[in-house]
Amino acid sequence: MPLAVLLPTCDGDMLNLQGAISYDHNRFGNGSDTATRYQIAVQGANHNYYNTTWINDDFSTTAGPGHCMANHTDTIRVSDEDQRRNGLYLINSFMRYHVGGEQQFASWWNGMAKLPEAACPVGRGPCDERVILTIQRNEGQRKLIQHFASAESLSINSLGGPVTSTGFNNLARCDMPDGALIAGDCSPARIAGFEFNSWGGSGLRSIAEHAELSWTKAGATITNDLLGTSAAPHDTLSFRIAVVRPMGQEVLVTLTDNVGKEATIEASDFSGALYNAPKTKAEGRPMIDDPIDKPYSTGQVKMLLNMVAIPLKAFAGIDLNNLKELKLTFPKDRGKVALADIQFQTLGRDQFGPRMVAVQNKNSKAQ
Repeated sequence: MPLAVLLPTCDGDMLNLQGAISYDHNRFGNGSDTATRYQIAVQGANHNYYNTTWINDDFSTTAGPGHCMANHTDTIRVSDEDQRRNGLYLINSFMRYHVGGEQQFASWWNGMAKLPEAACPVGRGPCDERVILTIQRNEGQRKLIQHFASAESLSINSLGGPVTSTGFNNLARCDMPDGALIAGDCSPARIAGFEFNSWGGSGLRSIAEHAELSWTKAGATITNDLLGTSAAPHDTLSFRIAVVRPMGQEVLVTLTDNVGKEATIEASDFSGALYNAPKTKAEGRPMIDDPIDKPYSTGQVKMLLNMVAIPLKAFAGIDLNNLKELKLTFPKDRGKVALADIQFQTLGRDQFGPRMVAVQNKNSKAQ
């Protein structure tokens, strides 16, 4: 059965976003399970305002950062009316697509289309930086490259190829716990800043098997040997990332084929997951943290494993049927991130959709 978990980042009494735990535990079905799972992180929302009956704002100054307070000048909060407008699209389109079979909603739930303006504050868009969609396809529509589920996953990937890491001060691999109120064990140890507070809102809120990385010099890389694998029949390279420090990160994603041809993509061209506030890629972001966000760059914002999904057609000029390696490079001079679920997926993205505005505007070679 399709599952969608909606996570409002300015919630009060559910500030620990336990829905993220439900998503992580249920994102992979068994071999006969054909359903898709979704996680939707909505910047500036709470859970109360998605209805017209339970309308009190349970957010308080003790529940999180000031930028979730509606009366702050730098607030990211949306009004109750704007949030219900957002919910009318997210909740209703999920039901109408997955229950009613209404295909006009497929493009957004497949990660291609922009949010309609009616789903944006005051009915004006674009506002895609406010809503980050994560998609997990079934076993027949995915090929895991790096799952981080096994003890040796920092050295051997899910394909059996070697993994090499350079430039990191600390690396750790963390298991997913069986329950909902504890964090998984990490080896050699959980990195500072990734702490999981079961009833609090700080630290990393996702519990999926993951790698934790920290560095203090630009150019740290993690490289997966793909052993000549083919990306076919899949159309998307995706991974989940949580930016822990500071507010934003860039990831340079490089695919190389077995004859040495390579193509590099900036992940921020295809996802808002690289910046922890609802801001677009502009004015140096995500490589430069917006000065107004400085008070929240020390861990007060909600940190979740969100999806970056890049159409394979964006990697122009390489042989996708004979791939040598996948390299993720972090060009910012310092940072801490968590990585999970590196994979090829079939999202139905044969063409560049309107979500790919950043790439189209730069007249990318991928065109």
